[in-house]
Amino acid sequence: MDFDGVISRLRAELERTPLAAQPLAHGLASYQLGMALAERPDGERRANLMEAVAHFARALTVYTAAHPRERARVLTGLGSAERALGMSTVARGRFEEAVALLTTVHDAEADLAAALNNLGLTYGDLGEYDRARRVFDRALSILDPVSQQRVRATTLHNLGLVLFASGTAEDLEGAVDAQEQAVEAAQLSESSYVWASAHHALGVALMALPRKRREHLARARKAFGESLRVFRRTEFPFQHAVAKNNLGLAYLEDPERGVTDLRKAVAAFEDALAVFDPRLHRQLWKESRANLEKAMRALAELGQTMEPEQHFARLLAALQGAERERMMKERFRRLLHSPEPARSRLVGRLDRALVQLDSPALEDLTLIWMKVLMEQPHQQVLIALDARARNISELDPTRRHRASWALERAIGDLEVIQRVRIRELLTDLGFERPETR
Repeated sequence: MDFDGVISRLRAELERTPLAAQPLAHGLASYQLGMALAERPDGERRANLMEAVAHFARALTVYTAAHPRERARVLTGLGSAERALGMSTVARGRFEEAVALLTTVHDAEADLAAALNNLGLTYGDLGEYDRARRVFDRALSILDPVSQQRVRATTLHNLGLVLFASGTAEDLEGAVDAQEQAVEAAQLSESSYVWASAHHALGVALMALPRKRREHLARARKAFGESLRVFRRTEFPFQHAVAKNNLGLAYLEDPERGVTDLRKAVAAFEDALAVFDPRLHRQLWKESRANLEKAMRALAELGQTMEPEQHFARLLAALQGAERERMMKERFRRLLHSPEPARSRLVGRLDRALVQLDSPALEDLTLIWMKVLMEQPHQQVLIALDARARNISELDPTRRHRASWALERAIGDLEVIQRVRIRELLTDLGFERPETR
């Protein structure tokens, strides 16, 4: 959505429809502008919300109790912006008024459910958990499980969040149950964000359960993995980083963790740290950094003292099938699309760890590595090939011969045009093909 274009159009609409002359048109434009500003993903978040509040307030002067549905919608938007600004007590009053108005309106279940959802979350903010639970139960009672499945999934997800915040043992179990129902109600193709959010919240709730610790951690890892199908780094970077950090914790906190589990934890924490900005997400960055260091110490205690890139290479060597290929693709794509000068250095460090692996992992991973390269732009391919050529040249003769043949085999599996292109690039880089065995 082009938020800047929409906001510019709505600002012009306000100018064309003066409040005194065209109150209803002005009120509608004020409401829509408030919604656009509140939902705008870029810019200064607080400034956008403050301006949104001003536009919602103007719309309320137009939509009085004589327009109950419209006024309730404005109140819900206003309360949501105020809640985001930390004004939960004020927001509670907005949502309560919206609920009261919509109760008198025929065929307003969707609007009423939205107001109830916001009211329930606000009660949760204020620690009024019993009231929040009753509000969500009321919302669920008016939602048709078929025609309003998406809103029902959102309501179950929000109920789970409030139950989790309550923190009692009973409510933690309830949170797990609510998120499982939300996952079932949401559909990946229809409500992907809710589906992923419910999976992530399910994982967090499972990790908090005190009993059957190992079983719950295994389920949590699966739930986080499902959430990451939607929370990819490019589309949802912040959610991706949070899910990666929690995935790492689900491996790190396993009482029966092994070397591979710890290496998966290290990889997940590295992925989180690649997104978190210490200037913007200082606390989360510090937590992920501390978690990474804890996992590295645990590996050292098991006699595995090495750099993170070496741990990642050995993790890939220990994996099989789709999981191995997925992790290789995800890591190399991230490194290859990093800005310079970090890109060449990071790609080179990981590649150095890969060429030092023993057979058959060396050969298998070189095939996957080459497949990943064929999906990248020319400049990224050149950087990766340069790193591979230099790293092979620095190996001892035995390892150099093995790594060269692994590369030769990977090139041989390419289509003819790709094969010619890669050989030409390697020749330009000074790489010499291995002699026949």
